[in-house]
Amino acid sequence: MMRALRDMNLSKLVNEDIKLFKSLLEDIFPKQKEVDKKAYPDVERQVQAIIEGYNLVGYKDWLLKIVQVYETSLVRHGFMLIGPTGSGKTTIINVLTESLHALGTPHKITRINPKAITT
Repeated sequence: MMRALRDMNLSKLVNEDIKLFKSLLEDIFPKQKEVDKKAYPDVERQVQAIIEGYNLVGYKDWLLKIVQVYETSLVRHGFMLIGPTGSGKTTIINVLTESLHALGTPHKITRINPKAITT
């Protein structure tokens, strides 16, 4: 339960709130120490291969963000990546999509202009 709460919510928080969220989890689950993150060895291996193919640098935090986006894709039908210009949003989604496609799970990226959506 603690792992699910942590893994599904950490990617949605800003850096300033992560420490507070982790302390809340420690209060709710006092006997649980740092629970290991769920591993996706096939996806992580393929992501690493795609990154090397593009001559990108696989920083630990950036790879974690790719895995978080993957986990989000497992439980959501659609989602948005938001953040400042140049933060790697497009590259993250392209690397993940290409990795999943190489693993035999075709994915499709659809970009929607938010100004075109009406209520």
